[in-house]
Amino acid sequence: MNHECLSKRLLLSFAMMLFAVVASADMYCSYGAKVTDDAEISVHDLLMGNSQDLSKNRKASFYRERMAEINANKASQGSTPEWKNEYAVATYENGNRDEAKVIWQELLRDNPENIAALGNLATAAEREGKTDFAIHFVEQIVKLRPHLRADAEKYRLMRLKFMTRAQSAAAPKDGDSPTVSYWYPELAAAWQKRPTPAGQMKTLTDFPDVKIGGLCEMLKYNPKFADGWLALGMALEHDGNLSQASVAYEKALALRTTFRADLMPYNAELKKVIKDSMRGFGFFRGLGILLLTVGVFLGLSMLWKFRRAKE
Repeated sequence: MNHECLSKRLLLSFAMMLFAVVASADMYCSYGAKVTDDAEISVHDLLMGNSQDLSKNRKASFYRERMAEINANKASQGSTPEWKNEYAVATYENGNRDEAKVIWQELLRDNPENIAALGNLATAAEREGKTDFAIHFVEQIVKLRPHLRADAEKYRLMRLKFMTRAQSAAAPKDGDSPTVSYWYPELAAAWQKRPTPAGQMKTLTDFPDVKIGGLCEMLKYNPKFADGWLALGMALEHDGNLSQASVAYEKALALRTTFRADLMPYNAELKKVIKDSMRGFGFFRGLGILLLTVGVFLGLSMLWKFRRAKE
């Protein structure tokens, strides 16, 4: 085995380790993910840490209280799909997983296009390590609502399929591209072709059509997904948001992203580009203030002379 193949095997092993610490999405319910085509989290809030995965911070008492609230509405709402889904989520989170999954399956028998039921069965399967089942349900979601949560489910499907490929293939073969070790091959290809100096990602004409909102939604519930932060950083840089891109790159580095060896010097260079541009902005801003001050002074002088002339 040559050194190149060995490095690819190590890279893939590390990628799998990254996925091992990635959390699954939250449940679709009144206090979790929403069935909407829009992203619910902004880039700013995500980067500032205002997107903590609430599903990990909720205590057991929260779900017990939630169950009591749901049962209180059973008489008036118990026959609706929405109530049944809320009940199933609370049931699952309270530890009765099999009962919850039966309810979601019943909802699908009544309506095969029930997005919440599909999403929650996918999340349950992912949490339980049943990746193939999760893929099955997410594929149905993407078929029915391809742009759900700004394409977040598309990205979840890509991530899950990568996990399956990595687990079954074990390692890339000689001659394989480095992109086989990254969950988003098109972005990996763009990273390999990144222009220099840093900050010029927008000049790539074949950059993939990445939905920043969808990446934010994915990272909202998967904040430890290092390669997701790298993808977000690249997309932000391509959009010209260099400062936000650098913050995303920092998060990717802190979580030990797949391409960290290249990203570390790249982000250092990007920070220098940002600093230099801010220095130039500061100069022109100062010049503008100076010119404005001079203009105001000249205007006041002319006004004073005009009044003196009238006197």
